Amino acid sequence: MRLAEKAKRVFKKATQIWSSVTCLDFTESSTATDRIQLILASGCWSHLGRIGGVQYMSLGQGCEWVGTAEHELGHALGFHHTQIRHDRDDFVTIYPDNFQINAAQANHQLSAITVDSLIPETALNVFVQADMAENFATKGCTTLMKWDFCRDAKYEDKLRKLICPKSCGFCC
Repeated sequence: MRLAEKAKRVFKKATQIWSSVTCLDFTESSTATDRIQLILASGCWSHLGRIGGVQYMSLGQGCEWVGTAEHELGHALGFHHTQIRHDRDDFVTIYPDNFQINAAQANHQLSAITVDSLIPETALNVFVQADMAENFATKGCTTLMKWDFCRDAKYEDKLRKLICPKSCGFCC
Protein backbone atom coordinates (compact mmCIF):
# COMPACT_ATOMS: atom_id res chain seq x y z
CA MET A 1 0.00 0.00 0.00
CA ARG A 2 1.35 3.44 -0.90
CA LEU A 3 2.17 5.83 1.93
CA ALA A 4 -0.52 8.32 0.88
CA GLU A 5 -3.20 5.63 0.85
CA LYS A 6 -2.16 4.24 4.22
CA ALA A 7 -2.03 7.71 5.83
CA LYS A 8 -5.50 8.53 4.50
CA ARG A 9 -6.86 5.20 5.74
CA VAL A 10 -5.49 5.64 9.28
CA PHE A 11 -6.67 9.28 9.38
CA LYS A 12 -10.19 8.16 8.47
CA LYS A 13 -10.08 5.47 11.16
CA ALA A 14 -8.88 8.06 13.71
CA THR A 15 -11.84 10.34 12.88
CA GLN A 16 -14.18 7.37 13.37
CA ILE A 17 -12.67 6.66 16.79
CA TRP A 18 -12.97 10.30 17.91
CA SER A 19 -16.58 10.35 16.64
CA SER A 20 -17.39 7.19 18.59
CA VAL A 21 -16.39 8.75 21.93
CA THR A 22 -17.43 12.39 21.41
CA CYS A 23 -20.21 14.43 19.81
CA LEU A 24 -17.97 15.25 16.85
CA ASP A 25 -18.79 14.22 13.31
CA PHE A 26 -16.17 14.44 10.57
CA THR A 27 -17.08 14.95 6.92
CA GLU A 28 -14.63 14.76 4.04
CA SER A 29 -14.53 18.03 2.09
CA SER A 30 -11.95 19.74 -0.07
CA THR A 31 -13.94 22.98 -0.17
CA ALA A 32 -14.92 23.68 3.45
CA THR A 33 -13.55 27.02 4.63
CA ASP A 34 -12.27 25.53 7.90
CA ARG A 35 -10.85 22.04 7.50
CA ILE A 36 -7.99 19.72 8.39
CA GLN A 37 -5.89 18.81 5.39
CA LEU A 38 -3.78 15.68 5.68
CA ILE A 39 -0.26 16.09 4.28
CA LEU A 40 2.77 13.83 4.10
CA ALA A 41 5.43 16.20 5.42
CA SER A 42 8.38 15.28 7.60
CA GLY A 43 7.21 13.84 10.89
CA CYS A 44 3.92 13.56 12.77
CA TRP A 45 2.38 16.89 13.76
CA SER A 46 -0.70 19.08 13.87
CA HIS A 47 -1.46 22.63 14.97
CA LEU A 48 -2.99 22.89 18.44
CA GLY A 49 -6.68 23.75 18.27
CA ARG A 50 -8.70 25.30 15.50
CA ILE A 51 -6.71 27.95 13.65
CA GLY A 52 -9.28 28.74 10.95
CA GLY A 53 -8.98 28.08 7.25
CA VAL A 54 -6.97 25.12 6.00
CA GLN A 55 -5.25 23.46 8.95
CA TYR A 56 -2.48 21.04 8.05
CA MET A 57 -1.83 17.75 9.82
CA SER A 58 1.17 15.65 8.84
CA LEU A 59 1.34 11.87 8.90
CA GLY A 60 4.70 11.52 7.17
CA GLN A 61 6.76 8.38 6.78
CA GLY A 62 6.71 6.33 9.98
CA CYS A 63 3.58 8.11 11.25
CA GLU A 64 0.97 6.12 9.38
CA TRP A 65 -0.49 4.38 12.43
CA VAL A 66 -4.02 4.77 13.77
CA GLY A 67 -2.76 5.72 17.25
CA THR A 68 -0.55 8.43 15.77
CA ALA A 69 -3.41 9.80 13.68
CA GLU A 70 -5.68 9.79 16.78
CA HIS A 71 -3.01 11.68 18.72
CA GLU A 72 -2.42 14.34 16.06
CA LEU A 73 -6.16 14.75 15.56
CA GLY A 74 -6.39 15.32 19.33
CA HIS A 75 -3.95 18.22 18.94
CA ALA A 76 -6.06 19.64 16.10
CA LEU A 77 -9.06 19.45 18.45
CA GLY A 78 -7.16 21.42 21.10
CA PHE A 79 -5.74 18.75 23.38
CA HIS A 80 -2.34 19.34 24.99
CA HIS A 81 -0.18 16.42 26.03
CA THR A 82 -1.58 15.06 29.27
CA GLN A 83 1.73 15.39 31.12
CA ILE A 84 1.84 19.20 30.74
CA ARG A 85 -1.69 20.00 31.93
CA HIS A 86 -1.96 21.95 35.19
CA ASP A 87 -4.26 19.27 36.63
CA ARG A 88 -2.28 16.28 35.36
CA ASP A 89 -1.53 15.01 38.87
CA ASP A 90 -5.26 14.48 39.36
CA PHE A 91 -5.35 12.03 36.46
CA VAL A 92 -1.90 10.55 35.80
CA THR A 93 1.35 9.78 37.57
CA ILE A 94 4.48 11.25 35.97
CA TYR A 95 7.93 9.65 36.16
CA PRO A 96 10.16 12.64 35.25
CA ASP A 97 13.43 10.73 35.68
CA ASN A 98 12.43 8.53 32.74
CA PHE A 99 12.13 11.36 30.22
CA GLN A 100 14.82 11.54 27.56
CA ILE A 101 17.26 14.40 28.09
CA ASN A 102 16.05 16.19 24.94
CA ALA A 103 12.41 15.68 25.90
CA ALA A 104 12.58 16.94 29.49
CA GLN A 105 10.67 20.05 28.39
CA ALA A 106 7.66 17.80 27.82
CA ASN A 107 7.37 17.50 31.61
CA HIS A 108 6.62 21.20 32.29
CA GLN A 109 3.09 22.14 33.32
CA LEU A 110 0.87 24.78 31.74
CA SER A 111 -1.19 27.19 33.81
CA ALA A 112 -4.88 26.57 34.41
CA ILE A 113 -5.71 29.66 32.35
CA THR A 114 -3.76 28.40 29.33
CA VAL A 115 -5.29 24.94 29.36
CA ASP A 116 -8.82 25.76 30.47
CA SER A 117 -9.17 28.48 27.86
CA LEU A 118 -8.54 25.89 25.17
CA ILE A 119 -10.48 22.78 26.16
CA PRO A 120 -11.83 21.20 29.35
CA GLU A 121 -10.09 18.10 30.72
CA THR A 122 -11.77 15.01 29.39
CA ALA A 123 -8.67 12.83 29.09
CA LEU A 124 -10.32 10.60 26.54
CA ASN A 125 -8.57 7.28 26.16
CA VAL A 126 -7.59 8.08 22.59
CA PHE A 127 -5.36 10.94 23.73
CA VAL A 128 -4.07 9.67 27.06
CA GLN A 129 -3.16 6.33 25.49
CA ALA A 130 -1.24 8.13 22.76
CA ASP A 131 0.66 10.09 25.41
CA MET A 132 1.50 6.78 27.06
CA ALA A 133 3.12 5.60 23.82
CA GLU A 134 6.45 6.61 25.32
CA ASN A 135 7.22 9.27 22.71
CA PHE A 136 9.40 11.03 25.26
CA ALA A 137 10.67 8.00 27.18
CA THR A 138 14.13 6.68 27.80
CA LYS A 139 14.09 3.26 26.13
CA GLY A 140 12.18 0.76 28.22
CA CYS A 141 11.01 3.26 30.85
CA THR A 142 7.52 4.49 31.68
CA THR A 143 6.98 8.27 31.67
CA LEU A 144 3.25 8.46 32.33
CA MET A 145 0.81 6.08 34.00
CA LYS A 146 -2.93 6.64 33.57
CA TRP A 147 -5.08 6.29 36.65
CA ASP A 148 -8.17 4.15 36.49
CA PHE A 149 -10.59 7.00 35.77
CA CYS A 150 -13.61 4.75 35.84
CA ARG A 151 -13.06 3.81 39.46
CA ASP A 152 -12.99 7.48 40.41
CA ALA A 153 -16.63 8.54 40.80
CA LYS A 154 -15.77 12.26 40.75
CA TYR A 155 -13.85 11.91 37.49
CA GLU A 156 -16.49 9.68 35.90
CA ASP A 157 -19.19 12.25 36.75
CA LYS A 158 -17.05 15.04 35.25
CA LEU A 159 -16.47 12.93 32.15
CA ARG A 160 -20.18 12.27 31.64
CA LYS A 161 -20.98 15.99 31.93
CA LEU A 162 -18.30 16.99 29.41
CA ILE A 163 -18.96 14.53 26.61
CA CYS A 164 -22.18 13.57 24.93
CA PRO A 165 -24.43 10.69 25.97
CA LYS A 166 -23.30 8.47 23.11
CA SER A 167 -20.00 8.01 24.96
CA CYS A 168 -21.62 6.55 28.08
CA GLY A 169 -19.79 3.30 27.45
CA PHE A 170 -16.43 5.01 28.00
CA CYS A 171 -16.08 3.61 31.50
CA CYS A 172 -16.12 -0.13 31.95
